[in-house]
Amino acid sequence: MAPTDGAQPGLVHDYLLVPRGAERTFAAIADCWPDAPLYTLLYDEEAVAPLFAAPRQVTTSYLQRLGTRQRGFRYLLPFFPGAVERLPVGEHDVVVSSSSAWAHGVRPRPGAVHVCYCHSPFRYAWFERERALAECARPARPLLKLTLDRIRAWDLRASERVTHYVANSIGTQERIAELYGRESTVIHPAGRGRPLRRRDAG
Repeated sequence: MAPTDGAQPGLVHDYLLVPRGAERTFAAIADCWPDAPLYTLLYDEEAVAPLFAAPRQVTTSYLQRLGTRQRGFRYLLPFFPGAVERLPVGEHDVVVSSSSAWAHGVRPRPGAVHVCYCHSPFRYAWFERERALAECARPARPLLKLTLDRIRAWDLRASERVTHYVANSIGTQERIAELYGRESTVIHPAGRGRPLRRRDAG
């Protein structure tokens, strides 16, 4: 994944709360544009340091003011679609998102290019839906079912706004095709200091 022609893209990730595989891959993407601003729903600077430490500019959603961390972020599930659509990426001609659920739903300005590096479509809205319902307290299951129905509809609409998808594996590529009806390029993930690796055709 190479830098754009001089322009600084907006770089978007779902949330920066723990330094796991998706966050390390996003850090590798961000290293391609050291001065590009980052956008995310929630940010725990201490937890993800030094991957995204200051002076890196990180803009969060309005949900940040709630002070939610890794343990409690799932309670904000109904609010993530609206919050990610309000992230202020409109100044960028190019947006690069890193998405396991929400980041692909940002709203760039008309005419902007949006490339999404997709770790997976949101699994609880699609292929792990029954697991999510089973793990939920029984009285809350009808509300969660309704929420997941709405998120699934939103997820499909969001996928239509992406210019091009990049999948992290063949399996993710197949899910993007099956769920979104979109083609994608496979580029295998990497941690910081290791380049992303495009899968050769054949």
